[in-house]
Amino acid sequence: MTTDETTPLERTDDQLAARDVRALTDYLLVVEDAPDLYLVYGEGGDEYTVDTRTGACTCPDYEYRQPAGGCKHIRRVAFETGARDVPAWANRDAMDPLLVKALDEQERERVEATPEPRVATDGGLQTAPAPEATETEIEPETDQEPPMPGYTYHVEAPAQGAARYVRCEGCGRELLTSLGGRNALLHTEECPNENNGRT
Repeated sequence: MTTDETTPLERTDDQLAARDVRALTDYLLVVEDAPDLYLVYGEGGDEYTVDTRTGACTCPDYEYRQPAGGCKHIRRVAFETGARDVPAWANRDAMDPLLVKALDEQERERVEATPEPRVATDGGLQTAPAPEATETEIEPETDQEPPMPGYTYHVEAPAQGAARYVRCEGCGRELLTSLGGRNALLHTEECPNENNGRT
């Protein structure tokens, strides 16, 4: 006798992808219950718990079949938390609106965490230095340049060479102190410090 049913060992990629489709399109509400534990509520009022540490779910699909990649609840939690990327073939218009909202929130948080590029004084773009490349504000060495209002002195992080430089707070331009420092700094025309410190 022939049957269309398959055992868990005979499941095809199409059947596994069908769980992705259900995870993306079924109306499911995901609520974080505790670190790494999520409650997933279905449209019919069913409630299942997903443990992301163990990759387990309390739903019958997971308990009886333990599908590779997890049930639709495990997959949905992975999509909503960003632990797994939404497949490229997914049609966003067909997705559950709650999932779309969660994905939009993930994207907004990612964009907010990305530093904005700033326009450099030479017209190019610069980004914020990496954490290990932070600068340290210092006082000028008295034998090189006396302190003057409107200027700050910095030392690059050791990973960047630990060079000393001076920055004009009026126009943002800066120059290595070894190249003349404040006295050799070329200011913009609008800079209030343009003629300060020059002879």
